[in-house]
Amino acid sequence: MLDIPTDHHADGGMAGSGNRQSGIRKASEPRRTPGMLPFAAAGLFVAAVALFGTASASWLPATGLPLLFLVAVLGSAATFGLWPGIAAAAFAFATYNFLFVEPLYTLRVGSAADVLALSLFLFTAALTGWLAGRARDEADAATRRAAHLGELSAFSAELGDCVSAHDVMAAFVHHAFRVSSTPVVVMQQSGQTIAAATAEPADTAVDDLSMQACERAFRYGSEQAATAPGWQGSRFGFHPIVIDAKVVAVAGIGTPELDRQRAAEIDQTVTTMVAQAASAIGRISQMQAMEAARVHADQETLRAGLLSSLSHDLRTPLATILGSVSTLRELGHAMPEAARMDLLAATEEETRRLARYVDDLLTMTRLKTGLKPQLTMIEPGDAAHSAVTRARAAYPGCRFELTMEVSLPKVSSDPALVEQALFNLLDNAAKFSDSKPVFLMGTQENGGVRFDISDQGPGIAPEVQTMIFDPLFRGRDSGKSGTGLGLAIVKSIAETLGGAISVRSPAKAGKGSAFSLFLPANGTVSP
Repeated sequence: MLDIPTDHHADGGMAGSGNRQSGIRKASEPRRTPGMLPFAAAGLFVAAVALFGTASASWLPATGLPLLFLVAVLGSAATFGLWPGIAAAAFAFATYNFLFVEPLYTLRVGSAADVLALSLFLFTAALTGWLAGRARDEADAATRRAAHLGELSAFSAELGDCVSAHDVMAAFVHHAFRVSSTPVVVMQQSGQTIAAATAEPADTAVDDLSMQACERAFRYGSEQAATAPGWQGSRFGFHPIVIDAKVVAVAGIGTPELDRQRAAEIDQTVTTMVAQAASAIGRISQMQAMEAARVHADQETLRAGLLSSLSHDLRTPLATILGSVSTLRELGHAMPEAARMDLLAATEEETRRLARYVDDLLTMTRLKTGLKPQLTMIEPGDAAHSAVTRARAAYPGCRFELTMEVSLPKVSSDPALVEQALFNLLDNAAKFSDSKPVFLMGTQENGGVRFDISDQGPGIAPEVQTMIFDPLFRGRDSGKSGTGLGLAIVKSIAETLGGAISVRSPAKAGKGSAFSLFLPANGTVSP
C-alpha cells in the first residue's frame, strides 16, 4: 500500500472550490511593472535616434525624423514590452519637441501647426508603443504557455512510469521547479510530525511561518496562499494533494518575484500538476491494492492446493507404510521370508516417496517465504552427479545417462537448490519415460552452464506447455502421483538464482520432452 499517511480529511475548503485562494500570491496584490533596465534601454534607443537626427540635420528631410522616432518607439515596445514602449513614446515626444521643434531647446511650441503635428506624433507614438508592446506581451505569454504545456506533457509521460507514491512526488517537485523557478517541497505527515518528503533544491527548508500554513493545509484540506514579498508570513503557497476526500500530502511552491499575470499562469499550471499527481497516486494505490489481493488469492490457492495434496497424495504412501508395518508386527513371524522382504521394500519405497513430497513442500516454503540462497562457487558436474544418484535410488528400474562437457566453468550458485532443481527435472522425466532412458547433459552457454534433461515419453501437449510450471498443475490424463510442485519449484529456483527454465516438446522424432535449465556464471539472488 501507499506509504503516504491519510489521516486528514478535506472539508468544504478543498482545492477546486469556488472560494479558492491563489497558491502563489494574494489576488489583491497590485500588478508589478518591469524593472528599470528595459526603461533605460528604451531611453537609449530614443537618445540614439536624437543623436543621429542632430548629426544628419543638413541632409535628412524634416518629415523623416518623426518616422525615425517612431521606429525607436516600435523597437522598444517590440523588444521590452508594453510599458517600456509607452515610456519610449513619451520620451520620444519630449526629445523631438526639445531638439527639433521651434523654439529649439525648450518644450514650448511656436505655432499652431507644430502643436497639431506634435499631438499627432504623440498619438501615433503612443499607439505604436501600445500595439507593439501588447503584441510582445502576448507573444511572451504564448511562449510561456507553450513551455508550461510542454512541462505538463513531460510530467504526464513520467507519471506513466511511476510505480510508487514517492516516484510521483519526485517527478512533481522536479517539473514544478522547472515551471516556477522557485523552491518546491512536498510535505507528509506521520503521526503528529510533518516533514519534507522530497524537495528541489534538495536543501530547501520550510520556516516556522510556512510550517503553520502547511499545517492549516493538512487540517482543512484547502490551499494556503503565500504572503506577498516584503510582508511577514508564509513564503510558500501550499496545495493539498487530496485522494478520496483525504489529504495525503501537501505541495509547497515558493513565491515567484513576478507580476500577477505570470504568477497566475504558474499557479494554474502547478494546480494542474497537483491534480495529475493526486490521480497518479490514486491509480498506484488501486494497483497496489489489486496486487495485494492477487497475491493473497494466490496464497490462498496454494494453501488450499497444499492441503488437498496432503490429504490425497500423502495419504497413499502413509497408508502403505502403515499397512506394511501392521502386517509385519502382527503376522510377520508366520509369513515367508520373501513376503516379509516385499513388505519391507514397499515400506522403503513409500517412505522415499513421502520424503520427496516433504522435500518439495519444504523447498516451496523456503522460496515463498523469501529465504535468501547461499551462493558459493560450485562445480556443475558435482550437482549433476548428486541429482542423478538420488534419481537412481528413487527409480531403480529407470536408466539415467549423464554427459557433462569437459572443462565446464564453475558457477556462483546455491548447491542444494541446483541439485533439487535437477532432481525434480529427472523425477518428472522418469515418471513419463516408460522405462526408457533419461538423459542429462551439461554444456557451456554464454559464460554459464545449461543443463538439458530429456526423455522419450509421450511428450507434453502444446496447450499445456505454458501451465506446467504453475504450482499444483498436473495433466488431467497423466495418471501419475505427485504434489504438482516439482516443476513449479524448478521455475522458482531458476528465477531466484538469476537463471531460466524452458521446455521443448516433442523433443525428438515426434516424442519426448526436453527441459533446459540455464545458470549464469555469476548468479544473482532475485529480490
